[in-house]
Amino acid sequence: MSTEPRLLVVVINPASGLRRAESIWLDTVKPIFNNAGWATDDDEDSKVFISHSQHEMEQFLAALDSERETVVVAIGGDGLVHGLINALQKSPFKSLTLGAIPAGSGNALCTSLGIFTPEDAAHRIVAGQTQPLNISSVHIGDAADAKDDTKVPPVLRYSFCVVSWGLHAQIVRGSEAWRFLGNQRFSLVARFNLVFFHKYRGTLRLKDVHEVSVPQTPPEDSSSTPSTPPTPILTPSAADFTSPTQTFSYFLATKMSSLERGFRIAPHATPHDACLDLILAPDCDRAQTIQMLTGALTSGSHATQESVKLLKVRGMVLVPDAGSCSRRGSWFGFGGKLVSDVCIDGEMIELEAGKALWVRILDEADQKFRVLC
Repeated sequence: MSTEPRLLVVVINPASGLRRAESIWLDTVKPIFNNAGWATDDDEDSKVFISHSQHEMEQFLAALDSERETVVVAIGGDGLVHGLINALQKSPFKSLTLGAIPAGSGNALCTSLGIFTPEDAAHRIVAGQTQPLNISSVHIGDAADAKDDTKVPPVLRYSFCVVSWGLHAQIVRGSEAWRFLGNQRFSLVARFNLVFFHKYRGTLRLKDVHEVSVPQTPPEDSSSTPSTPPTPILTPSAADFTSPTQTFSYFLATKMSSLERGFRIAPHATPHDACLDLILAPDCDRAQTIQMLTGALTSGSHATQESVKLLKVRGMVLVPDAGSCSRRGSWFGFGGKLVSDVCIDGEMIELEAGKALWVRILDEADQKFRVLC
């Protein structure tokens, strides 16, 4: 193990959110780090990298000394954290400490940690308190192998935040053209998708399933101080469960309680536990789905909605039905391929008909990240 001082690595995505990441570094974060005595001058004890592509960032990270204690600070959105985790998980580093400065549209990691401003994030990074950031592996392979644990395909991506299919994935995909609107683009595209409402059919296999139920509480007096949310009840459901083909109006697996400020979709998810939180709306109609999304926008009240299922699982395999795929790349209806859209931490992946999606929490020995909180 190297005896050199800790290395600070700052990675900035200038295209994140409203494109203010560089000014946030220079005007806010760097002065706070300097006041704490941290080196920030891009020398032997600190590196500052402006990332314009995943490939450039991977080359920069590959040149770092993996034996040296390193703190990596991401100034951008969840897409930057996703890129860093995918590059660093495959690196020789045995363990890494991550810090996140919110400068993107959603900022799910920061929001789920209760961090809402760059100033607060910088002060928490300097304070040095950490917790585990447990991640998942995502795989795509033949649907015929979906029930065989000996035939899990190679890792396609690693995920720290969210894997979704159906409505949520369509919202993320459609919002890319409206990125200049910041996080308002998500609600705009969500309204469009709810007007042209679709349901999605598929087969789902789950590992180590616990059903989450939330005790009902009486309505509070609006003038009183809000009480602490009730503790969820975790009920073991099955070690291994495979559903018949069924219809889903909403399908999302996450490690984050909030995907953006005010959108508390998984109230009991945490970055540090060994489970994925799975939010399902099986065969809901448009009104029920709107009620669910509205509940997520009001501090997670959808958790008590009868039409919504909240599960904690160690892994899952999804096989979309071909009828829920759309034809992509066709010419006047001819040719092309049938695909389903899958969102992995904001990155869109096409899942071809006849393929399956695996998501598995990594074993404890393979987890290498801690997040400054």
